[in-house]
Amino acid sequence: MMNNSQGQGPRANQASAGGAKTKQTRANSTQATTSISKASPTQSPEQDAPGVELVTPQDIGELVAWLQGLDPGVKIRAQGLGTNHLESLDDRVIVNTQGFDRIEHRVEDFSVSVGAGVAWDQLQTRLASTHQRIAIDGPEPGTVGAMVATGARGGLIHRWGPMRDQIIGMTVVLADGTVAHSGGTVIKNVAGYDLAKLFTNARGRYGIITEVVFRTHPLPPTERTLVVALANGDASDRSVAIGEVHEIVTKLRGSMVALSAMDLAGGLLFSRIEGDQTVMESRVTRLQASLGTNKEVTVLDHDESLAHWRALTASQSPVVGSVVVGITARSSHLVSILDEIGRDCGVILGDVVHLGAGVAEVTLSGAGLSEQLEPMRSRLEYAGAGMELRARNGVMTALASDRFCVDPNPLALADTTALHRYHQQRQGTTSGPSALVQAIAQVLDPDGRFS
Repeated sequence: MMNNSQGQGPRANQASAGGAKTKQTRANSTQATTSISKASPTQSPEQDAPGVELVTPQDIGELVAWLQGLDPGVKIRAQGLGTNHLESLDDRVIVNTQGFDRIEHRVEDFSVSVGAGVAWDQLQTRLASTHQRIAIDGPEPGTVGAMVATGARGGLIHRWGPMRDQIIGMTVVLADGTVAHSGGTVIKNVAGYDLAKLFTNARGRYGIITEVVFRTHPLPPTERTLVVALANGDASDRSVAIGEVHEIVTKLRGSMVALSAMDLAGGLLFSRIEGDQTVMESRVTRLQASLGTNKEVTVLDHDESLAHWRALTASQSPVVGSVVVGITARSSHLVSILDEIGRDCGVILGDVVHLGAGVAEVTLSGAGLSEQLEPMRSRLEYAGAGMELRARNGVMTALASDRFCVDPNPLALADTTALHRYHQQRQGTTSGPSALVQAIAQVLDPDGRFS
């Protein structure tokens, strides 16, 4: 039975035909290497919040029945653990996805089907027990649904690509209760429209993600990290010589050693090498030789490397009173764009640049954040770059050529009113929702339940 925090939700009906078909297919699975389990439930921070109506469907059938019985004007927000949720300017019913907690790991196929309510850390731990992983190391992990809906990313994007490249199938429920499936459970699958790419990083705008099928990769036995100190930049100096960065990157790529991550942070360039112990030392030696003798290079061993990347990933999460600006641009232009922003805005505390992936995470802090954001937005729009802002337990999205919305947590930023005003001022501008986004939303969510 679906749990409704105020006792107003309709009772569960029978599962839809699509959901029933999915369950039957899974029941017939007899692979010896397929492991099926239910994840351990985790309490949501908002489950006991006063004045918030929260429903927790236990399967797709319950969710479908509830949506079909809902008044058209009711606004909906999907939520897992509450770590990546969007605060809204209007009242919404929260659909907690933690009831979707099933994990089906096909070890020999290198794929896993997982419910949207499973905690990301729990999933990765489960996969690690079979020496596999999903190659995503995004900051502040929540549930699988939240990680997909927010397009979580980290240093591993350099080699393995963004979240959408890790997904081979997805099940979503639209505003009218329609159940849509995309892809399949095997790597080589071309069945149907690639719905997963549409819903990844859409922040719940088009529907509720209930299940995701990921490709998995072997868990590397060991790793090292090369740390190169830049001659023209340190932790307190933003004026990093762009030419020096390009020179180092070119030399590292010339070594023909595959790097899992290559990040620039605090005047240091970090290169992550993963692989088998038998070849690790030779790879490190080749990378060091490619840099020559005029560079200060430090090598982090396996444990030091793991600790460093965990810390670097955690640094990309916003703290109270700050926002993290995610910037996407052409890799060849990204460092130059950041240098210009640093000179024009003068409010950058620190940044992490995923070199080769065209992604940077920049931290801003201080009073008048909304006024500080405008020159940055203008500079990025002029450069054709994308801009995404994250606050503690809230997200502000500003894709210069696509869409703009702002949803900060009122408890996180003192300048909330100004940020909301900034959002309202941007509506109807070139940064507003594009015609394409509006058209897709009109088809999938004509009543605007998820808008």
